[in-house]
Amino acid sequence: MEGAERFCRFCGRELPEDARYCPACGRALAAASGPEPDQPGHKTFSFPDNTTFDRVSTAVNEWLQGQEIDILEARFELDAVMLVGAMVPTVRALEIDFRPSPGSTPYQLGIMMDSRTDFGLARKKAQQAVRRQLDTWRGEHPEREVAGQQEQKLTIGWSNAWVTCFLYR
Repeated sequence: MEGAERFCRFCGRELPEDARYCPACGRALAAASGPEPDQPGHKTFSFPDNTTFDRVSTAVNEWLQGQEIDILEARFELDAVMLVGAMVPTVRALEIDFRPSPGSTPYQLGIMMDSRTDFGLARKKAQQAVRRQLDTWRGEHPEREVAGQQEQKLTIGWSNAWVTCFLYR
């Protein structure tokens, strides 16, 4: 309908007129056809401030389960909040560049964080700890392909932690 206001049927947010996906929750608004074969595609997820990883992973993994794609690149916009004295990663946005790959296994979103915030000290050790965590996971899951990995330092006041976000299948 021309000029009619549109709202997401999942989260209720107002939508741009030409939206195929909700910019707030990332869900498909209608059965939309994907990109033409061999043509790259792009998907952007945007989330409200302080959206914790568990809430993000639900929307992202739901979308990923319906996709037969190869991920070319993924970019995360991360932040953190303190909950009960522990730093928790939050996600503001996730952008995925991909190409269609019929018959491929769906990806899933993963995150690993150094559980010891370093309070401004031992930054290198925290960064190395999160890398060891991912290396251990890879050793335990040699059948898994990792794509779109991004490592980032999160800071709240004097407290720092390292986080790695990645997509795997």
